[in-house]
Amino acid sequence: MRWNLYVTLLNKCLKQHCYGLHLRRDFRGRYFFLPAMGGGKRRHSGRTVAAPKHNDMTGQTFWVHHGAFLQFQTLGERVFLLIEPSYVFTSNGRESLRGKAVGPLSMQWTGKEKNAAILRHVRFWSGVLAVDRVEITIETGAAPIRLSGLPAIAHTSFGLESDHIAIGSLVQALEDELSKVAASVSFEELASANNEGDDDDESPEPV
Repeated sequence: MRWNLYVTLLNKCLKQHCYGLHLRRDFRGRYFFLPAMGGGKRRHSGRTVAAPKHNDMTGQTFWVHHGAFLQFQTLGERVFLLIEPSYVFTSNGRESLRGKAVGPLSMQWTGKEKNAAILRHVRFWSGVLAVDRVEITIETGAAPIRLSGLPAIAHTSFGLESDHIAIGSLVQALEDELSKVAASVSFEELASANNEGDDDDESPEPV
């Protein structure tokens, strides 16, 4: 019971840390980048992380954001920070779209990404949380929480031949994916997701 309380407090500190980095948490528990000051697109570390997309034919506008599910979890007797990259769709840069169609919309793109791309996303989010330092430091009001900025490593006795990536390439600036994500989503699907919002009975993940 006390251990669960400890992990809950870690996640509360994580939430406060993210709010200081222009990130917000949606009803699904995903953190995503807010628009820049003045409501324009936001860039971080050489990539666009939040941008409006407009359909000139219909006049519809929505936003696409880099997002991630971030949560402290335990494996055995050790604590790790889970980073699960995703994309978030919002109606105005702040209010995420709801409805049963939203999950499949995000999966349309993330499901196509390969291991190397996902690892790059994880490395990117680690840099965001570390404020581009080597170590992630989260203030608590007392002693800070300190985490390595590198992903945890697991060893196996098997693998896929030639399935590897040079670590150095993970820190290179990435191509802007948001335009590709927006292009893969139809406005009809987004409109459907937005209209279903009132019927969505999902509640936020616990913090």
